[in-house]
Amino acid sequence: MHMNNPFAQGGWPNPSNPGVGDPGAPTPSVFGALPLAGTPTPPTILTFTFTSFTPNILNCDVYGPRSQRYYSIATGQGPTIFHDAQGRQVALVDWQPPCVEIRGVVTYQRAAQWMPMLSDRSSRSMIIGRQTYTWIPRDGVLGLYSTGPSSELLARICRLRDSAILEITTEALKAGLLEAAVVSGTLLLSGRNIDR
Repeated sequence: MHMNNPFAQGGWPNPSNPGVGDPGAPTPSVFGALPLAGTPTPPTILTFTFTSFTPNILNCDVYGPRSQRYYSIATGQGPTIFHDAQGRQVALVDWQPPCVEIRGVVTYQRAAQWMPMLSDRSSRSMIIGRQTYTWIPRDGVLGLYSTGPSSELLARICRLRDSAILEITTEALKAGLLEAAVVSGTLLLSGRNIDR
């Protein structure tokens, strides 16, 4: 009769029939087609390195997983241009006055408008699409956080001697934040005044 008992079929222990069900086994999905419930896995972090400073972050290459070049950043007499690995221009920063554009992500606008300093002057907000994010400095590292009731660290960037490191979660990549993090991180580490 235990074969018609839904608790026995689900693998739950049955004190009246101890041979059925394993208390240590994962509970199967109720509907069979859904994955097993488990503990959430922590986000995966990908590392991007800004390297080959000539002489600084405004002229460098950005390498990602498997040492593949993802972006090159070049500044001449005019704007700073960001190219992807295929050589396409994906972003630019004009410096007179500081303005930024990221193709398909941020329309051409003043850098101070896109990344305004918060009233306490301790951090900067950044709007991508309809979502607001915040860059917050802590212990020599700039952290990019989601805003809202459950603020979450999505990326962080820090400057080293001749390079910089950007660590970004796969969730942030899926949300389309990589180029915005590269451009905003470059602005923040450039040493230039973006509030004029």
